[in-house]
Amino acid sequence: MEKINLEGGKAITQHHGNTIDTAKNNKYFWCFLLLAIPLAFYMRFVFFSVFGSDDLAYAKNALDIANGNFKTQAHPFYNRIGLILPVAILYKLFGFNEYISIVYPFLCFLINLLLVFISGILFFNIRVGILAAILLLFLPLDVIFSTLLMPDLPASTFISICSIIFLYCEMRSVKWESILYFISGLSLGWAYLIKEYSLFFGIFLFVYVFISIFKKRAKFGWIYLGIGILLPIMMELAYYFFKTGNIFYRINAIETTHNVSVWSGMHYHDYTLLKRMVFDLLSVLLTNRLFSFNFFFIFSCITLVILEKRNQKELWYFVLWFGVMFLSLNFCPTSIKSYNLLQPMDRYMYLFICPSVILLGYYLNRLYEEIQLKRLYILSRKLIISLAVPLIVMIIFNIVKYSLSDIVFISTIILIIGILYLLPFVSYRYEKWMSLGIVGLFVFFNITPSVYMTIRHLIKNPCNGRNISAFIKRLPPKLIYADNRTKSILEYLDG
Repeated sequence: MEKINLEGGKAITQHHGNTIDTAKNNKYFWCFLLLAIPLAFYMRFVFFSVFGSDDLAYAKNALDIANGNFKTQAHPFYNRIGLILPVAILYKLFGFNEYISIVYPFLCFLINLLLVFISGILFFNIRVGILAAILLLFLPLDVIFSTLLMPDLPASTFISICSIIFLYCEMRSVKWESILYFISGLSLGWAYLIKEYSLFFGIFLFVYVFISIFKKRAKFGWIYLGIGILLPIMMELAYYFFKTGNIFYRINAIETTHNVSVWSGMHYHDYTLLKRMVFDLLSVLLTNRLFSFNFFFIFSCITLVILEKRNQKELWYFVLWFGVMFLSLNFCPTSIKSYNLLQPMDRYMYLFICPSVILLGYYLNRLYEEIQLKRLYILSRKLIISLAVPLIVMIIFNIVKYSLSDIVFISTIILIIGILYLLPFVSYRYEKWMSLGIVGLFVFFNITPSVYMTIRHLIKNPCNGRNISAFIKRLPPKLIYADNRTKSILEYLDG
């Protein structure tokens, strides 16, 4: 466990008797972050466009609320009030246009960025916070969805607020503990109003509370947490009871109109159910380029944490958060009447994006510290195992698309394993540049897909590409989607 002392106004990291001059070495991380922010924001403007499906329905319903024409209907597009109400308020204040529609999800992206940065600093050190922020900035999934009016990003933001405040109250003695627990619960309740699967996080809280009670660490503040969670839910139930006479109106709407597995015409039985539970979600996480190579290294990080058995409660909290959300998304049904599982769609993974990038920042920081302290040869065997485990899983389950990027990536991982094997025989004369080089290589793997995706999008979709000058000077031209449903919604919204 590292400790930070101040000696003569300079921050010194102490780690097992050795020191790292954080004030001197961290400047490279700060420079990288300052360079990354404008590029990441530019990439989000490039992908700023109408999705052409769900987001148009949310925009229409928000506009109805702003104009006082909203009517309760049995469909989730009308019932996710946590998403459409803030947008309706923005429409009322600033009028309807395409740019106002994405203010809410973009603000949620900024909050997420701030959360992972502060969490890394608060529970680990400043390098973890910077690395986590950089990884989130260039996550392809976030690049696209931070400028789309979809519920998954805002829901993940309020889940993360709930989780980080909860962890802070658990780890620290704070004066306003009861109020913070209540705000934490209120955030999860609001996340449920944005999207229903947010309640999966309640499973994580239940597991955490159960473990704490088993270890005799129960806290009175959990009562305020429960009150905060129930308050928005009870208000919604009361609203639907007075409007429709059915207290479970929203639940019935999901069952009858938008149970995702039924809506897509997919039921999982026998082999398909086994394949869905064992293979499909892993395949999405490890091969979908919207996640870059993040989840490969996240599984490597979790393997390393298990091998090291570090007695660091904050670290295990993030591992548990990721693990429970992964299992919930994999095994929890979308229906209370039958065992129908969610399709493993990329945007649903927002449930565990926050702990993912923090764990990945921790993993990269461990590499950096061990090289700086000239001790990586001690950790090299565990690092080799941590990299080999997800690689073996990919090979066993054949989670490889045999594309050029897969071949290059797997070849590079094997090369890194070989380098780690030889590290005990390598001189540490240039340990600073070696540590920065290895961390830079890992970061490079995670940001390259986003940069490539942006360049390809600008070349292939010039009519839909958004560059800064066009954004500032005028509304840039954009392709109109061809299907009749989208065209009619666009015409309705544009008056």
